[in-house]
Amino acid sequence: MLWTVGTAIAFASLAATLLTSTYFNREFEAKVSEAYFQYQRDFQKEAESVEQARRPSQEPLEVRLGEDQAFSLGRGEELSFLFVPPSDAVYRIDLRAHGGDADPVLALAQETDNGTVEVSRNDDHALLSRDSRIEATLFANRKYRLSAAELAGSAGNFSLSVTEASEATQLLEPGTSLKINLLPEASEEVGLRLDEGGLYRIDLVATRGDPVLYLYSRGSSGPRLQARDDDGGGRPNSQLVEHLRLNTNYTLRVSEFLDNGGQFTLSIELIKPPSVEPGQARTFTLRSSEKRAFRVEFEPGVCYQIDLQAFDRDEETVWAGDPFFSLFDSVTQEEIVIVDDGGENLDSRHRLRMESERTFHIVASQVGSEGGRFRLSVETVDPGAC
Repeated sequence: MLWTVGTAIAFASLAATLLTSTYFNREFEAKVSEAYFQYQRDFQKEAESVEQARRPSQEPLEVRLGEDQAFSLGRGEELSFLFVPPSDAVYRIDLRAHGGDADPVLALAQETDNGTVEVSRNDDHALLSRDSRIEATLFANRKYRLSAAELAGSAGNFSLSVTEASEATQLLEPGTSLKINLLPEASEEVGLRLDEGGLYRIDLVATRGDPVLYLYSRGSSGPRLQARDDDGGGRPNSQLVEHLRLNTNYTLRVSEFLDNGGQFTLSIELIKPPSVEPGQARTFTLRSSEKRAFRVEFEPGVCYQIDLQAFDRDEETVWAGDPFFSLFDSVTQEEIVIVDDGGENLDSRHRLRMESERTFHIVASQVGSEGGRFRLSVETVDPGAC
């Protein structure tokens, strides 16, 4: 109860008087009213005290990149911090408890012209840990408010720190693998360290759970989602086949489809795609969301026709998958064109002529089916067709 001991005793005394009295006079009524209003004043005072303790400070403390900010929280107290990122980056914010059984809760919000908007909130970022952590992309010179509280409203000693995630994130190199254990509603970010640009296959294989794999590239305008896959490596595994450049920062994010957590193995490998010569065709199988890459060399001044056809399509089978392909420069890793349709039915066709000798990668995929067999061919055609 939120009333005082004195208020409770007064009510008990008045109740006894009421039960034993033979009449209810005006003096008694006045005492009842006074006791009731005193109870209301005590209740309101206590409620305001609790609310004030939980309200973040109107003047948040500034927290700097790479520094630990130590502080204490009283019972029911919440403390607010201000962070202004020096650059666009993925930042890791850690809220740790020191001593006792305190269970810190961390919230991240962005200050906008329309008020403060919550970005993320976390409690217990890892198994057997009560500490909290948020990783998020923050943008230079914007104001972010970090709020620290204790889950049950208990007092305790804590520290808050902000670092760039790249300083603490695991790094993955070609030919290596990482074991990743995800808690429910969690994700893990992993940086890539490349020695050369080229065509890479990234696999996320599940021991438990249904993994989803994201690839982000980071430029001057901030992070950009380059690719996403679920089940491309054969259900439930994920796989990306992507052209990566040497002087670009890449980050992989691993999550679980239903946010149930899981155990996964993440690996990356530089691949050398098989070649397709003009006048030659290759038949292959594609699973849903899977990609296959091939290498082709083009001579200058020659008109070439590239066809990607659904192999199982015949006069009676109109629907056998919807193939498409992308054409990449094998040196710069630049995507030249995406080709969807242009051939018969839903098949894809593209004609081109090079001004100089160049080598390209053709990356084939398909949508709208559970997979099937496809045929890729490269032919020389009449120059007038280009």
